[in-house]
Amino acid sequence: MSAENEIRFVMGHLNGWPEETIQALGSMGVLASLPEAEASDALGALYAFAQRWGASNFLAKKIAYVVATSETDVATDATFERIAEYLEQNSYSAPYFSAIECVDSNFPYFSGMKGRIQLYRKYVSDDFRQLTPLHNILASPVSAGDVAAFLRKSHSMSLIDQVASILQVLHLRAYWPSLATLVFSSATPEIASALKKACSFSFNACSLYRDTPPAEADLAFYRRSMAFVEFREPAIYRASVDRIVGRRLLPEWVDDSGPYFDLPTPTIQDLTKALHGFRNPTDYRSFQKAGTFLRTVHFLHLIEISPFSRFNYQQIRYIFENTAALDSLMTEQELERLYATADTSSRSLISVLALALHKSRSQDDDVDFKFRFNLGDTINQHYRGDVVAFINSLLISTPEIANFLLSTLDRHTLQKLYWIIESADEADRIRQEILRSVGQAKQAINYFVEADQIEAQRQVSKLRQYFDDSRVYVDGSAMKKWLQENPSSYSQQYVRHIEHGAEPNVLRIFSGGVELSKIGEVLSEIQVNSTYDYILVEAAKIAFNEFCKNAQFGIESYLGRRIRHNTLAGMMRDAVESVREKPSYSVMRFNSDFEAAYRDWLAEYQSGIEYIRKDLLQFRSQAKSKGLFSTDIRDDLSPASNLSQLRRLSAAARSGEIFNELTLRYCWAEIRPQLEAAARELTVNELNKANDSIERHLGRFNEQPFRQYRTELRSAVHDVYMKLGSWFREPESGFVAASTQQLGDLILLEASNSRIEKGFQIEWGGSFAGLELDGPSVHRLYDCLSVLIRNAARYRRSDTPISITVDGVVVEQQKIGRLTVSVCSELPADERELHLRRLRDCLEADDVGGFMIREGFSGIKKLRFITTTSELTSTVSHKVDGDKLTISFALTVEIANNAP
Repeated sequence: MSAENEIRFVMGHLNGWPEETIQALGSMGVLASLPEAEASDALGALYAFAQRWGASNFLAKKIAYVVATSETDVATDATFERIAEYLEQNSYSAPYFSAIECVDSNFPYFSGMKGRIQLYRKYVSDDFRQLTPLHNILASPVSAGDVAAFLRKSHSMSLIDQVASILQVLHLRAYWPSLATLVFSSATPEIASALKKACSFSFNACSLYRDTPPAEADLAFYRRSMAFVEFREPAIYRASVDRIVGRRLLPEWVDDSGPYFDLPTPTIQDLTKALHGFRNPTDYRSFQKAGTFLRTVHFLHLIEISPFSRFNYQQIRYIFENTAALDSLMTEQELERLYATADTSSRSLISVLALALHKSRSQDDDVDFKFRFNLGDTINQHYRGDVVAFINSLLISTPEIANFLLSTLDRHTLQKLYWIIESADEADRIRQEILRSVGQAKQAINYFVEADQIEAQRQVSKLRQYFDDSRVYVDGSAMKKWLQENPSSYSQQYVRHIEHGAEPNVLRIFSGGVELSKIGEVLSEIQVNSTYDYILVEAAKIAFNEFCKNAQFGIESYLGRRIRHNTLAGMMRDAVESVREKPSYSVMRFNSDFEAAYRDWLAEYQSGIEYIRKDLLQFRSQAKSKGLFSTDIRDDLSPASNLSQLRRLSAAARSGEIFNELTLRYCWAEIRPQLEAAARELTVNELNKANDSIERHLGRFNEQPFRQYRTELRSAVHDVYMKLGSWFREPESGFVAASTQQLGDLILLEASNSRIEKGFQIEWGGSFAGLELDGPSVHRLYDCLSVLIRNAARYRRSDTPISITVDGVVVEQQKIGRLTVSVCSELPADERELHLRRLRDCLEADDVGGFMIREGFSGIKKLRFITTTSELTSTVSHKVDGDKLTISFALTVEIANNAP
């Protein structure tokens, strides 16, 4: 229906409930003070609102706002739990969790929204607003046609949502005056009067971003205004920005026919003026009273209005430095135009942005070639092929561009700059140098840690044989980084609950069983965790969708780049052609009857390859109904299910970082039956079709050479289908299985090449020194152990050994443990006090990251940083006994499957 008809429909419904409608408007007015209330009072008011009006998207957004902006963790507050229980949130969690992702600054906005859109795209038929998670992304209608869908969605939710949506239309009456007139003419006099009064409700819009610095307030206001669009200033601001941003996030379903509302049109000169920050709700009308978010909106507005604007190098560099998320918001056509109209010196920067965009959206390895080539050519011409020098030149005046480059130039992309980077080792070295340069410029320690992790992976890899590259592959490191940088509201909430639960030693294994005195705690813990299963299910859905469909690290990337694009077809054709080319069968080419039959068979064989490539090796969708793979998970929570295993392991680990690692393992367990089914389909059904085709076309040729040829052809076809099936096996984890003692021996071997650290022995002790570990725990333990062994070797009294003790607790059923590693060395008597004073300074420093940047990457500070990121708090401690110094740390680790 049209917007006019939808207004008549909604107003007719509200007219049928006049008292409730007027009371609802009054209740909304009371909540105008919500942003200025204490969190506990705000939750109390929302609980009362829920009891009076029931569930609504309006209420879910208000709850999300309070949770997101509270200084305390109200998500575990008793009132919050009462609200969730009253609204039966476990049955329909989408409104609250989609709202929290929109409002909470802990969630990256643009990449998070892109992930949500990808997850829900397959459920959209014609109206995206019927899906609440997508409806909340575009919190305001942006065109007359969108008003109709907006009102239709509100009617499907609640009376409260209908009233709120009508208020939004009225706040935008300057742009749709006829619609506002229709609202009042369709309302009863009493409701019309109440609506006019509600349009004038007093609301302090500044309270939505008062806790945010002016440079970031524009984005905070945009995100939080979603929960208060029934008030005038948030409604107009949200509509003005959504007209630019929302349409770009949802280009398939949102048209560009609507007005630009209150947004003025900038010039190029306006976009190169200094930013003064966002302080007042109407500052978006000024080009300088903004942060990087509004500067981005204004830039996008300009290239929409004037698509062929020409920018010089200084202008494009300044704009790129003072904007955000252009790789998510600019269209490919806009980037192409910008690249075509820019001067030569600007094209390298545009190439970087284009490369990031194509990496995130394209399945084709070649689509970004011209941008990679231009970037490489620029580095060759102006920086003598030195990638690090190029980055450093940007760091001087445009550090944000350099940081953006860092996210774009990952190891795989660096390797693809093969005309300036010759090997994978060189790519690793350059990546490390770039990380350290950017870390130094931004005074951020996480860049240094990532650089060291690259080196640790290279060192630990000496202990292993790498897995077969032809198997199906997911870049686990890239996925875990994505999970860390793009947490869903479900995963955040679930981690919060398990971290606030009982102590991690509730589950202890003694002599192969649970201690009897702990049985009650164990049962209670299982019951508490199962209460949040609905959150875990949604978190798993989001993670598994990325595992499958992410264009950079997911299975779809593997299918698209390594199988569907030539690898499969070439492998399958080469096998039959090699049989055909044998000299012993050359005489058959003179048999025209056989040649015709062979050509018919070959055409059918190639058609079968195309069927496999285009139809079977796909994720199922409306367009690809025969795809062998699915992004749907099995929401089975029986004790033996993958989800239950994830729940048990998460409860035992109680760490957000390890939860991401466990989530990756869950995804592999979830995809395994699909891989097995795909292998069966290929090696049984498709192989049988190929064999039948050989007999049907060539079976009538019974002379000896033809029979022999047919036998060899069948054998070749069998081999290629078996090889194809073998690609769909879960690969080895890509991680080393190693014990603490093996890692220590490796560090000892490396240190033997050092003049300072060589010539020492390690004495091992403890119950778990030989326990084999697996997964990223090995790399983390290597980093920590290397710090202590090297420090002990360097500062010990000469000719004294280093003793290392490894103890801990292990939950054998879940293959999770918590190890305590203690490294003891004897200090020289004359240097004892000096070393102890330095140690205490390192252990007592508050700003570990800042100290590490300013004063060097100190070993003990690094150890504190690693254990804090893994265990939520530093687990480093020390003990002094005479001249003997013992430094200990604890880590949660994953136990190898073959460990005793």
